[in-house]
Amino acid sequence: MNKSRSNRRDAESAASSNANVELQTTSKKDAASDNYVVLQAINSLKEDLIAKIEENAAAQSAELCSQVDQLRTELRNAMERVNARVEAAEERVTGLESAMGGHSDSITTLEKEFTVMKKELAVLKERSEDLEARDPQPRENPTLGPTSSLRNRPTDDNEPPRAFVVRCHYFSEKEDILKKAIEMKLVTTAHGDRIQILPDFTQTVSKQRAAFNEVRSLLRNCEGVRFGLRYPAVLRITTRDGKETSFKDPVKAKDLILKNLTCKDK
Repeated sequence: MNKSRSNRRDAESAASSNANVELQTTSKKDAASDNYVVLQAINSLKEDLIAKIEENAAAQSAELCSQVDQLRTELRNAMERVNARVEAAEERVTGLESAMGGHSDSITTLEKEFTVMKKELAVLKERSEDLEARDPQPRENPTLGPTSSLRNRPTDDNEPPRAFVVRCHYFSEKEDILKKAIEMKLVTTAHGDRIQILPDFTQTVSKQRAAFNEVRSLLRNCEGVRFGLRYPAVLRITTRDGKETSFKDPVKAKDLILKNLTCKDK
């Protein structure tokens, strides 16, 4: 009896062991099936993601290509406009350079002509003044009475008498009168009135000669220095050593006097 019980227990134990083996095998199969399903799901998700990524990449690539093409077109159009403007500017610059070259030549010609005309004008001015100075007609029209009186046109008190012009028939007569007046130094009338005999210069020449008044005043205080004012207005200075210098510009003459000549103070 005990033996039968033992056999029964062994049979139950074996059955239980077989059941456990079957359960373990079934569990392994279920786990493998679940893993496969998960892997399949992952692969499917992966493929979907890759497909979406590729789709997005293709769409973005197409959009970028479209934008790049648009930018290229815009840049090409802009470059064409810039090139057109540059060409127009180059044409204008070329035209301006040509015009400037022509104007430069014209200006050079005008400058030369102006220089020539300026010299000719100076010569004509000198001739005009010389002719005016040699004109036998006096520039004033005084009338002298038989006794050289002022008659009904007297001067105001404390004023010198009016000047009058003496017209000489020959130029040499005028020179002789002026020379004689210089030699006499003092010319008086029979009544003792002083008479000043001065050359009758034109207004222009008078102004030119008057510009040397200050210089002549300085030269009067320089010992051993001789000077004279030649016609129309040329100052000639002769130093102690006999060196002669002529000046048409009173400023240059004054500069020479102050630097090279020894003059006493007034």
